[in-house]
Amino acid sequence: MPEAVSARLQGLLAEPGAAAILSAFSEAGEEARIIGGAVRNALLGTDFADLDIATTALPRRTTEIAEGKGWKAVPTGIAHGTITIVISGKPYEVTTLREDVATDGRRAEVRFGRDFRMDAARRDFTINAMAVSADGRLHDFFDGLVDLESRRVRFIGDPGQRLREDYLRALRFLRFSASYAEGPLDPPGLEACARHREGFARLSRERIRTEVLKLIVAPRALAVMREADALGLLTDLVGLKPDLQRFAQVAAREKTPDAVTRLFALYGDQAKPAREALRLSNREFALMQALGGALQMLEAGAAPELVAYRFREALSRLPALWPAIADWPEPPVFHLKGEDLLKAGLPAGPRIGKALKAIEARWIAAGFPASRDDQLALMQAERAG
Repeated sequence: MPEAVSARLQGLLAEPGAAAILSAFSEAGEEARIIGGAVRNALLGTDFADLDIATTALPRRTTEIAEGKGWKAVPTGIAHGTITIVISGKPYEVTTLREDVATDGRRAEVRFGRDFRMDAARRDFTINAMAVSADGRLHDFFDGLVDLESRRVRFIGDPGQRLREDYLRALRFLRFSASYAEGPLDPPGLEACARHREGFARLSRERIRTEVLKLIVAPRALAVMREADALGLLTDLVGLKPDLQRFAQVAAREKTPDAVTRLFALYGDQAKPAREALRLSNREFALMQALGGALQMLEAGAAPELVAYRFREALSRLPALWPAIADWPEPPVFHLKGEDLLKAGLPAGPRIGKALKAIEARWIAAGFPASRDDQLALMQAERAG
């Protein structure tokens, strides 16, 4: 094993909780290995968010070992063999080795086992199937390290079979390729995604949403999406035709990738269908609408100060969408409220709201005077008029 690879794996094994779990399972006569994304990222020299562990121990035995060490054991996915062990407040998913007995393109019925190779064979991509044991050895049954070094995302075994097990892997293929690969998409994988597109209809909107939001901010999102879109895959997966030309323009202008800005670039003209197709949150949908409203005002020739005032929540995203304005102003602040009118003697009721709108319009026409005194003077002028 190359020295650099060995050093990165040793750094992964130095993580206190993981080291403690691997040691505890060995003491109990079982074996546990760190597997999946943490291994992949450690080999790349990048950070990892989660640390997953595979073990020969059955779920009940996993719980016994954890509780014997005074750790909390939570049955977060016991039907699929997953126990979350919590050490010093940090969770570690520990899953019994398994194989798929039956799948329907969304869920799998599994059988527990003790074969690490068989467990790895049921995973999606070669770069996600590598594991490291307590002795620092890299267990790589499907040349994941070669693919990682070659910057290639490749299905394990037959891509069609992997997709029939879970059609969401088509989106994951695009997302992982956009995150970790270079060059064109792996041809057998892309061909399988196109051939099995009828299975996309089985996917939940929530799962599609999660993958799409990760895909569109990935480093090579544009190149991957263009290749997939040439076969109609994005439209089939999401149910909407993306605007990749606008996406390319926006991505080139952004300083930091932002999911909502890029969603708007792709589907801004289809905000309501996108809300349903991607299960957008109320905040995401409101921002999409705000961006659309801001662009409409700008296209109509509105002053930047007015756009900033009307769409304060969208302002940070507008430079990537409207580059004609180099320096956006700070949103003007309208200080007056209904209580100011009440104090001035206007009776409570619907007239308060109408008067406030009239004063606001006068303030806008006056060029947004900033001081409260100036705005109070506009109030007096409106009342006198």
